[in-house]
Formats: sequence, structure tokens, C-alpha cells
Amino acid sequence: MQSEIEGEFLKAKKEARDVRRRKGTYIIIICLLIVLFFIIPYSWGPSLTGLYAIEVIIVFVGGMYIFFSAAPSVFQPLPVEKQAFIQVYNAIEVLRKSKEPIAFQESLKYLEKADRILDAQFLYEKKWYERTNQSLLEFRGNLTYLIIPSTEKFKIKVEHLEEIALALSKMDPERIKEINQKLESEPTYVKIQPQLQKPLMTILRESKIAKIGYSLSLGYVLIVVICVIYVTVTGQDFSTFVKNNPTIVILGGLGLSGLTFWKT
Repeated sequence: MQSEIEGEFLKAKKEARDVRRRKGTYIIIICLLIVLFFIIPYSWGPSLTGLYAIEVIIVFVGGMYIFFSAAPSVFQPLPVEKQAFIQVYNAIEVLRKSKEPIAFQESLKYLEKADRILDAQFLYEKKWYERTNQSLLEFRGNLTYLIIPSTEKFKIKVEHLEEIALALSKMDPERIKEINQKLESEPTYVKIQPQLQKPLMTILRESKIAKIGYSLSLGYVLIVVICVIYVTVTGQDFSTFVKNNPTIVILGGLGLSGLTFWKT
């Protein structure tokens, strides 16, 4: 089982490296195009000032791509289940080296990260979640209320962590059901009762109103940045441009806000 887990870990690292390399290349190309289309009109005279329109398109489309796709992928290139798998893998590696209390405490940090990554709001976005719905909810419940408390009490078994890691890396429904049964039937594990009510700050953060407020703020910040870039390259006054074109700012901000709300 150890070699299988290590193989999955190496595949996940390679996948992350490939995604970062590909998205990083796209970011560099877009930035070079932006710089190029800024330089050309100044170097070859006013006859090429029509390139400003292309510049605005590149800044807008390229900036949106970088902001919503490329940059997040460079920062976190793996899907949530692979992210959680890597954290469990790290916990296993710590416990393989030592069974001292400090090793369990270090392993606990990785397992808590995996638990946060597998928050239910992310699971609902995954296609495989529809096929493994109930098993996955039980799986995360066991991670939160059984595995983490048992690790705090130094009672977790490395072989069970290994099975959890493989279940996360492969997302096989049968494997998930099987590990759920093993965890729940282990007599030495400590299980705590879940809280019936979320903390107030968590409820507010996950509410629709908070998401709408965040999207509106981000959308209007983006449209202002785009307008600043446009008036700068065309030599206009920002306040005059906004006064003469209020619909661009208002409708553009609403459009970008809707896009950010859909993406987040």
C-alpha cells in the first residue's frame, strides 16, 4: 500500500508542476503582449494608435483570464480531493518517522488542513460528489469528528490514514464506503459529537449577501482599473471620462460583478 500511495503522490506532484508550467507560460505571454502593444504606438508614431483598441481588449480579456483562471491555478493547481490527499500523505509521512506525541501533533495539523479543504461547499461543485453523495458526507464527518480527535489522543492508525489517502486520490465510491465502515467499527477511536449550529461568523461568511457584496466590490474595482488603463493610454482625463460615460462604469461593473459571483 505504501508504494501505491507514493505513486499517487508523485503523480499529483507532476500534475501540479505541469499545470503551473502551462498557466505560468500563458501569464507571461499575455503580459508580453500587453507590454508590446503599449510600446509600439510610442515607438512607431501616431499612425499606429489604433492599436490602443487591441491593447484594451488584451488587457480586459487577458486580465480576466489571469485573475480568474491562470493565477488561481498557479497558486493551487490541484482539485480539492488531490489537495486533501497530499495533506493526509504528509500526515502519514510524519507518523512513519515517529510515534512520539509531537509527531501526532504535527500530523494533526495536516489532517486539519485536509478537513478544511474538504469543506462541503467545495464538494458540491464536483461531479463525482453526485455519485458518492452520502458516502462522502460520512467520510468527511469521520475525518472531522473521528480521525482528528483520535489523532489528538495519539490513537490513530497509520494503515487507516493510508486507506484514507488512497480513497481521496482515487475517489472510488466502494473504497470510500469501505473505509467509512472500518473507521466507525474501530473500538479504540475517539469520536466527538458534531456541533448542531455553525458559528455566527461562518454563517455570515457563507451567506448569499456576503457573496453578493464581495462580487459587487470586486466587479467595480476591476471596471475602475480597466477605465484607468484606458484613459491613460488614450490621454484622457479620468473624471471627465466617467462623467461622460457613466453607463460604461455602471453596466460594466454590474457585468463583472455577475461574472465574479458566478465564478466564486
